Amino acid sequence: SDVVQHMLFKYLDSNHPEYDPSAQEMLFLAFYNQLDEQIRRVAELFTTQNPGGITLIASDHGFESHHRRFGLGDWLKSEGFLKVKQTLLKNHVTQQIIEKIYLGTEKVLPKKIKVELRKLRISKQELIDWDHTRAFSEFACGEGFIYLLEEDEADKKKTQNEIVQKIATIVDPLNSRKIVKKVHLCDELYSGDKKHLMPDIVLEPTDGYSFTGTCLNRRHLFSPVKSEKIMNIGKHHKEGIFVASGQGVKKQQEAFLRLIDIVPTLLYYMGVPLPSSLEGRVAMELFEAELIKATPVCKFQKMENKNDTPERYEYSNEEKELIQQRLKDLGYID
Repeated sequence: SDVVQHMLFKYLDSNHPEYDPSAQEMLFLAFYNQLDEQIRRVAELFTTQNPGGITLIASDHGFESHHRRFGLGDWLKSEGFLKVKQTLLKNHVTQQIIEKIYLGTEKVLPKKIKVELRKLRISKQELIDWDHTRAFSEFACGEGFIYLLEEDEADKKKTQNEIVQKIATIVDPLNSRKIVKKVHLCDELYSGDKKHLMPDIVLEPTDGYSFTGTCLNRRHLFSPVKSEKIMNIGKHHKEGIFVASGQGVKKQQEAFLRLIDIVPTLLYYMGVPLPSSLEGRVAMELFEAELIKATPVCKFQKMENKNDTPERYEYSNEEKELIQQRLKDLGYID
């Protein structure tokens, strides 16, 4: 569903200029009907074997249209936050030609020629002068992710403030609309011992816009989202879906859950004590009064000895291969 909605969302969004109701009908018949049938089969299998269970459907995001992309990486370069290597830049036109040849003929070229062409390609990372770069961005998935590289905290804070102030004032010359709906800082969004790996600034785009993080060295910061140039006609929306059905679940009950609420809600339903360190809440509004009365919320006691940590699970080679195959089947890795 993710790939279909990225590529064909213009047929699902009735407000999109390229919307085609006949194409939408075809999509529902050829794809979504089949998807619903597979969900029915899975749900039926498990509820038959476990009549007292529940069926959950959750998505980590939704979808929406976007019509204009903003080159965040190129903007960081234009403002002096990101530096590129001039020696590599001189060959940038040649690189673009090599890139087009490589991408356009990859499936038909002999392996030896593909290997040689691959050697000639300069990656976007190689183009960056890391020693003189204060900030860089990555990804092209809707939001803008900016990472700050300065080690001195005072310098880092100064750069952060400068970027936030400047980026908030950017408008699209086509319609004078501001392109940033909201700016989020790292401390507002993330916690835990991996927080240092997270972006320092996250930009939430105005409806209809998205960000391209990679520095492509383009002259124009804005570009239209057209199907002949980009596969991602639909982009992620932060609100997805959550559906629960089964014994003890209220019918026709609306609830707002975050992703981190799903695990504690599941553990609660199964009668498993919640780890004290677990984030999220139990969505009690999903359940009937009888189930709530019979299933009190309980938590694990905090471990008194810091060294008394659970033993880390090591995956076997077979399990690693199975996980890799599942990721390939989902289209996340080649």
